Amino acid sequence: MKLNDVLNANAMAPPKAPKKDLDKDDFLRLLTTQLAQQDPLSPMDNQAFVSQLSQMATVEKLENLSSSMQNMAMAQSANTSAQVVSFIGQDVRVSSSDVVVKDGAVSHGFGFSIEGEASEVEVLVKDKDGRVVRTLTLSGREPGDHSVTWDGKDDNGNTLSDGTYTFSVHAESESGETVATQNYATRTVKGITFADGFPRLLFDENTSASLGEVIEVKTI
Repeated sequence: MKLNDVLNANAMAPPKAPKKDLDKDDFLRLLTTQLAQQDPLSPMDNQAFVSQLSQMATVEKLENLSSSMQNMAMAQSANTSAQVVSFIGQDVRVSSSDVVVKDGAVSHGFGFSIEGEASEVEVLVKDKDGRVVRTLTLSGREPGDHSVTWDGKDDNGNTLSDGTYTFSVHAESESGETVATQNYATRTVKGITFADGFPRLLFDENTSASLGEVIEVKTI
């Protein structure tokens, strides 16, 4: 091939996009070019040369560390995915105040945990507009977990429409002080989604929960 042909081919080739960051190969190329172009009568100072070699070693270590961290993240993600998939078919208790009514009945268990002894507990069930549709008054409760039984009807005995409702719990001690509670729902995992890179547990009625909302996994 003639020299003119080579030059013309290089001229027609699309320009390479400039790098935003230099890697270790670029650093080594710059160092060797600097050594080749130095003045023989005034060579590079030994201390400066050692300093640049040290910088190159640091760049290489950082690249290796970044690669190792990426590999660890990929391995952890794969491990997490395998663990989450094993939840399918299991019953889990999630931190939630939602209650789903389907076919005129509550489709899953729900309840609350209480930190201290309460002499009176009131559970308010609300519709999507925040209106109280059912008030459940419970007798005294000991510290621990307590399930709530609701027939899916309002205070007048009418069966409520299917949909998602919410509930709140108010507990008081004998002295009238408020006792802290935490709401939960017991759901069966039907599937897993990895939207936005984070796993979520899928339940019926197009509802879901993150792993951070899981309180307990019920083993079969």
